[in-house]
Amino acid sequence: MTIDRSALIAMMRTGDIDAERAGELSAAIEQDLRSRLPKSDLRLRAAVDGPVEIARDRLGIPHIRATTSPDLYFGLGFALAQDRLWQMDMLRRRGQGRLSEVLGETSLSSDIAHRTIGLDRQAEADASAVSETTAAVVAAFVAGVNRSIETSAGNLPIEFDLLSYEPDPWRIADVYAAIRGFWWQLNGRLFSIIAGEAGLRWLPEGPLRDAFMTPEFNNQTILPSDDAGQHGGHTGSDDGKTGSNNWAVAGSRTQSGAGVLGSDPHLPFTLPSTWYECRLTGPEDDAAGAIFAAAPGLFFGRNQHLAWGITNNNTSLRDLYIEETDPENPETYREGSDWVPFTVSTVDIPVRDRAPESLTIRETRRGPLVNHLVTQLDPAGDPPVSLRWVGQQPIDNISCLIAANRARDWQEFRASLKTWVTPTFNWVVAGTDGSVGYQCSASIPVRGQSTRGLRRANEPLDAWTGYVDYDAMPRIDAPASGFVDSANNRTASPDFPIPMYGQFASGDRATRIRQVLTDASGFDGAACEALQHDTFAPYAERLVSLVIEQLGDVSDPEIGDFVACLSGWDYHYDLDSGEPVLFESFRKRWVDRVFAERFPAHITGAVAGQGSVATKVLEVPELGWFTGPIEPALRECAVAALRDVRERYGDDPAGWRWGDVHLAHFRHPLSNAFTAAHFDVGPAGVSGSVFTVRNTGLGGTFTATSGAELLFVADLSSDAVQVCQNMGQSGQPGSPHYQDQFASWIAETYHDIPFGSELPEADRAGYVHLTPAE
Repeated sequence: MTIDRSALIAMMRTGDIDAERAGELSAAIEQDLRSRLPKSDLRLRAAVDGPVEIARDRLGIPHIRATTSPDLYFGLGFALAQDRLWQMDMLRRRGQGRLSEVLGETSLSSDIAHRTIGLDRQAEADASAVSETTAAVVAAFVAGVNRSIETSAGNLPIEFDLLSYEPDPWRIADVYAAIRGFWWQLNGRLFSIIAGEAGLRWLPEGPLRDAFMTPEFNNQTILPSDDAGQHGGHTGSDDGKTGSNNWAVAGSRTQSGAGVLGSDPHLPFTLPSTWYECRLTGPEDDAAGAIFAAAPGLFFGRNQHLAWGITNNNTSLRDLYIEETDPENPETYREGSDWVPFTVSTVDIPVRDRAPESLTIRETRRGPLVNHLVTQLDPAGDPPVSLRWVGQQPIDNISCLIAANRARDWQEFRASLKTWVTPTFNWVVAGTDGSVGYQCSASIPVRGQSTRGLRRANEPLDAWTGYVDYDAMPRIDAPASGFVDSANNRTASPDFPIPMYGQFASGDRATRIRQVLTDASGFDGAACEALQHDTFAPYAERLVSLVIEQLGDVSDPEIGDFVACLSGWDYHYDLDSGEPVLFESFRKRWVDRVFAERFPAHITGAVAGQGSVATKVLEVPELGWFTGPIEPALRECAVAALRDVRERYGDDPAGWRWGDVHLAHFRHPLSNAFTAAHFDVGPAGVSGSVFTVRNTGLGGTFTATSGAELLFVADLSSDAVQVCQNMGQSGQPGSPHYQDQFASWIAETYHDIPFGSELPEADRAGYVHLTPAE
């Protein structure tokens, strides 16, 4: 029986089906999803000046070739939209604050945040301010997207039909809205300022506050200590969900004498992933790697001379300011000696299936009030708090990216990043000549004083007085160690000449990376892959040793069992390991207990996990964090953890297996009980955790909720780069490339993107040929 598409869509929306027809309907869904896929072989007229070839390999990765740069990026936009059109629409809607229009009330908080910050307005300014050369590239990219939309008219990806809408044509400003949403995701993090302010308010100055403000392994800085100068600043601890690893190994340590680079970005897992692989060949471009899935420019890639990758640096590019309002006229705020009215605007946010949400935005000269976006420190309500962010100025980062992709040596690469605005990125670079380098890039504000907490709007020392000169930014040109690396750890020691303060990650991943690279000789691509999959956790090693030491008497049978289990652990988060299950059950309880000791209940969720407190209180018992003895609280957490694990997984530790509980399960935002089998990916057990170089995150029930969506390796002695995504190239559930890399990601294997020559005919699995319109 043939099932009408509209009837099938209606059933897919609700998940309400006749169980007796489940098999028939499932087959109909598969057929419908496949029918929506773009043709693998296509010849098409388009707004290009010459022929554009898009040859897809067996994983659906496009190898794009053109005779002009705009045509090359037209082809990239066309290919990307074929594979990721609905994801692209979600990304631009996120930046514009328009998700609720199609997804409904569940996305309203995101829309309110992005409208308040003003990313939609800022993206329009970006599009007007972009350089002429980049404007031509982005315009061509947008034209390629729109040509792809035209070819799919009436047969769009399934999500558009499920939500009953069609995509608007793309504009240049849409690209900037999408990528600004990404910048804000990486750089916003207002919660970290609130956590810092909580530390300042509830902890006395001295060792307690220092332990809260200082991340684990804080001495593991990106710059070696002998590269430091004279200015300090506070640090903090990052949640690890939007971090990354990267390193570049010089020819003195590699097997071939050429540089070797590894880079893997960590983000909250989405379906599909944030990254899109491609190979670009044109008159100015000859590179392979991965772009953000809504804009041109390779964040991870290599050309004929260099390979590069990024991590998020987290040095603060935004501040929250306490504003003083006039008691007699609360619609005004103090600006110096004057009372100035807030700038007030109202926007209506369309919301699916209900009336629009009216949002009133109040702004000062620093920026919008954001009390509704952050945890209130005072349960009765905080005074007005405004946001200043470097992203409130026009951003032309795409120009920087494209120039970096074309750089022929380290100095050209550095120069390409001079006008990079936000986020603060750690770039590492390796060269075919065996050279390596590190550069930190951003427009870092200069303030009169450093703080992790809130600033005062009328305190001169809290005002911005300019930006750090690019040549003063942290960099490493020719490391004596023979490598450079970063893992969201602290940039430099406190005496570095410029204030590099912010919410840095624990240095545990950096510690492990440096351990391996320090011992490396004959390093190559295979060694790079092995390091990306390393599951050893220095943090667990440190905390377990302290816990066992502090527990003391183990005559209590449960304490004895707890200690016996963890004592034999090698501190690897491997699939067959049982110890991580018990350790993580304990660690969560211990962290919660530690922070409940010093912070009121309404704020503990905003501060838990900050700094090195959870280990410091065990390492230095006289710290005085607890008002009473530590041992009873420690024993209570250990026993509770053991009992919980036994109740869940049985009494025998042989039955506790990390691979059975640390599951990667990617859920499509529109899946339900009926469509999940077609839309979702997983579940499958995955090694690693948030504390290991193989970062696979850690959710509340041990699940893998964030981590390395992409693994990128470039051994510059070879003619290919090695890559692995956590799902696949396509965002269309019916595509064979929707999840064809998932098994490889679990198994820790890579595929090649050939570099330096045209994709061989035997490896082609699809071919699109675009020719100029008549």
